[in-house]
Amino acid sequence: MGVFTMKFLRKIGNFFVAAIPYWIFVGIQLAVSTVGTIILTFIEIAKAAPSGNIDPNDLTESILSSQSVLIISVVANIACIAAALIEFKVRKLKFKDISPVNQNKKVYIFAFVFTIGAFFVLQTANAAFLGIMGVTEADSTQEMLASSTLFTFIIALTAPFSEELVFRGLMVKTFGTYFSTPFSVIAITAAFMVLHSANMKCYALLFGLVLMFLRYKFGDWKLCLVFHFTANLMSCLLTLLGDDTADRVMSVGTVVGLVIAAAAVYFMIKFANKPQKEKLSVGMD
Repeated sequence: MGVFTMKFLRKIGNFFVAAIPYWIFVGIQLAVSTVGTIILTFIEIAKAAPSGNIDPNDLTESILSSQSVLIISVVANIACIAAALIEFKVRKLKFKDISPVNQNKKVYIFAFVFTIGAFFVLQTANAAFLGIMGVTEADSTQEMLASSTLFTFIIALTAPFSEELVFRGLMVKTFGTYFSTPFSVIAITAAFMVLHSANMKCYALLFGLVLMFLRYKFGDWKLCLVFHFTANLMSCLLTLLGDDTADRVMSVGTVVGLVIAAAAVYFMIKFANKPQKEKLSVGMD
């Protein structure tokens, strides 16, 4: 077997090893979804059993209802957070290992402002992409979130924490062990994008790139959490406003969003604690 072939196979192996946090994350999501669906099926059958009238269509509709899916999503996020924390223990990692720089309060404030501006820009870019692709149907995830205010805010809180622990936390460390920074950024962002629905692929791609920029530029993982949580919360609030009001807010927000985001980034860089060169990459891709 040639030297090139051996190097290629080693890189493939390194990739799958570096992506272990991702495989665990996806595995837990699938496992919780499967088990949750089975449990809900038995519950619905038990409810319908006394009457002796078990309609498969009604059964399917109940299992796949918005509230059922949201409950499963919340449980899956909590399970992923627990798994990520266990992985931290196994790898003997501490939070300072994924967040080597503690930025000051000014940077956090401007990160919050940056998120507000960037959110409208990213949403507009996603809408433009969908328009070019001829996609007109609404995003199913957004419709589900609009169906339950309580679970909307629970997901807005849990999803960013679970995803940031895995993608901008563990995966930055594992990919940095084997690959260069540019390759790590591309691979982690692509993995993040794949998890999102078809209508949100462009948004997730741009969203993931912004998060990776924050992680590498400022060295503070908590900034990614601020950005992700704030953006999710804004998305939930926008969904709850209704179509007409949301469209008006988006029209105004898009005009000023780019200016706000650009100004906020300028001040973030100006006031940031300058991180030393973070040794994340010890290999070449």
